[in-house]
Amino acid sequence: MRAYRLVLALVIGAAMCASAQDLTPPKTLDEAQQDNNYAELLNAVRLTPEQLVELLGAQTVIETDGALRPDEAAALAEVRLGILRGLSSLEAIRALGDRQQIFGQAQTRFEQLVQAEVKNVMEYLTDEQRSAMAWRASPARALDNMVAAVGQGRKVSEEQWRAMREQLTTAFGGLTSQLEPAAKVTPDQISALLDTARAMDDQTFAARQSALPREWAQTILPTTIQRLANQEYRDQQVKGLVRQLITYRRGQLLIQAKQKAGAAH
Repeated sequence: MRAYRLVLALVIGAAMCASAQDLTPPKTLDEAQQDNNYAELLNAVRLTPEQLVELLGAQTVIETDGALRPDEAAALAEVRLGILRGLSSLEAIRALGDRQQIFGQAQTRFEQLVQAEVKNVMEYLTDEQRSAMAWRASPARALDNMVAAVGQGRKVSEEQWRAMREQLTTAFGGLTSQLEPAAKVTPDQISALLDTARAMDDQTFAARQSALPREWAQTILPTTIQRLANQEYRDQQVKGLVRQLITYRRGQLLIQAKQKAGAAH
């Protein structure tokens, strides 16, 4: 099966080479945002060139083996027409009579295919990559933005920084009280973290910037950090993101564009 996916990926990849060089632009703002989210996820995972080929193979299998069969497409078309005529989804499905089972069979077939490909992708993700994906799926990811804001705050005057600090303290204090009220994090604790990071020299801040969100989470979101340390919980979060990676319909184009741009970027 793995060899089959790789062959498909290479064949589709060659056929899409021109498209990868000039990625078909999204048609709507929503589609553009989804493309950006997908690209950010690819960056967060930092897949190797070999892993990108594997991922493209999984995308290809979903698109080819997961395509609707003629009877499924016909039944879905009838249901859609029924809904457009005013029926509820349930009523439109019931109107199919004996062919209702087509839905259950199609759903089961597709879900089994997706789960199999999710499992395949999970097998080649390193522990570090899984942790990065789980972090992205968690509320703690907001701390990345908090650190980035401090980076901007290092460039402004003291007066401007005080205003920024107040806004950041309020925003992230609200996040903490909502997600982890038992932590009882005070505004002074948050402000202290912000001030300490801003006071670092440039070299120290640059060296610690990527680690600061997780360090701060120990204080601001301790329960979230504990959950992320649980492998079973972490992998459940990762599976959800892997599903997105292999089922997003523009994923093949974006993976090809990522391959062209370079897996390390």
